Amino acid sequence: MHKLAKQWVVKVFLVIMLCASASAEVVNKIVVQGNKRVPNSSIIAFSQLAEGVDITRDEISQAVKSIHERGIFEQVSITIKDHVLLIVVKERPVIRAVTVKKNKLIPEEGLNEILKKSNLVAGEGLNPSKLKQFKYILMHEYRLNGYPDIQVTEQ
Repeated sequence: MHKLAKQWVVKVFLVIMLCASASAEVVNKIVVQGNKRVPNSSIIAFSQLAEGVDITRDEISQAVKSIHERGIFEQVSITIKDHVLLIVVKERPVIRAVTVKKNKLIPEEGLNEILKKSNLVAGEGLNPSKLKQFKYILMHEYRLNGYPDIQVTEQ
């Protein structure tokens, strides 16, 4: 009985290994599309993938996550076809400037501090969550100073 259990475990292990290797594909070339500012080499480095090795679906999923977490891209997709790994990205728009118009209540130093807390910097990619955070902090500051109906818009 013990011998049958060992054989069964070995067979299950072999089946798992065969399935795992079947879902991996050797990549001979990596192509990047959609980037305008960020170099291909940087995007490939962010992915942590390389040519000439087996790449699994889990590694592709991790690479998409790793590239997206940089905050530079709105969209990231990775596919493999005919041993070519294709990374397609859509870069976030770049912040040209951050200005607050019709502000008479919050001094410039205060606005700069709010911008600093929100990490909104000219020349960086626009991260919608950072913009939302900036708007929230700005509205909160106005409401604390007696302006409950203030509207903050973006252009």
